[in-house]
Amino acid sequence: MPALPASGTSMRSAQDIFTGDFSDANTAVVQKLRPDEHNLHAQRRNFTEHWDALKEPYDLMVLSVGERRDPARQILDGFITDVQPSLRAPDTGRQYYRIYVDRFQQIGTHDRTVVPDASFYGNGGGGGARVIVQKATRPPRGAGPHRVAPSRGLGIVPEGAMERRLVWIRKNHEKFRDPVWQHWEGKCAVSDSECEGLLVASHIFPWSRSTPREKTDVNNGLLLSVPLDKLFDQGLISFSDKGVMLVKDLPSRTRELFGLSVAGPGIASRRKLTASMRQYLARHRALYGF
Repeated sequence: MPALPASGTSMRSAQDIFTGDFSDANTAVVQKLRPDEHNLHAQRRNFTEHWDALKEPYDLMVLSVGERRDPARQILDGFITDVQPSLRAPDTGRQYYRIYVDRFQQIGTHDRTVVPDASFYGNGGGGGARVIVQKATRPPRGAGPHRVAPSRGLGIVPEGAMERRLVWIRKNHEKFRDPVWQHWEGKCAVSDSECEGLLVASHIFPWSRSTPREKTDVNNGLLLSVPLDKLFDQGLISFSDKGVMLVKDLPSRTRELFGLSVAGPGIASRRKLTASMRQYLARHRALYGF
């Protein structure tokens, strides 16, 4: 388990969730987790699982990690990127879900000897495994550089905007996808193959953390086969400035299934790596700890 931060980063309220990189978010769902091996493994892979479905969309997945009797708990934020079915209970048939985020980032600790749950969450108790938190002061509808309310057919959706349903649905994505396909000539950047069309225009620096301009910048894109896109999106692989694939410490079976060696083959055509792409790749490596 990562070391707890210094006491100076102790959080006074759940409203502190909406600070720093997460200041443009408005809603969050908090899961309280024990730091056992299963939960820590999922956290390192940027998801949490074995939870009921989200009844409505939320911006952030927040983990409050600690043993039940621990006075201090780690608080980790991440933008929700996907929700997928996972375990089905064999006795009841109940369906549980896996919630993916772009990256869990520790923002501080909640010391319950200083701020009890009831005060921290402001809900009179804060008990149970799941707590819903809404920003106290919401911006006007449609405000903010990263997220706007659904257009409902009224006017033009700004570039880089998203509409929230179960997950954020990207708007004007073709303004990113089509130039990326053209730049990579309809072939996977790694295999240099058309992959029967099973290709994804993948953002190098994640969509959820990009500015509106970066969201549609062709230099922020790699065309990847579906499996490589998933690995890249979850920060399990990255690329050096020279295009060499960098691979996290994955189990040997996973490497075998995805055709990865200790260092993967890398970008097939390095001449297609622009100076701006290398800058985005450096940010991707820093974000995911390469």
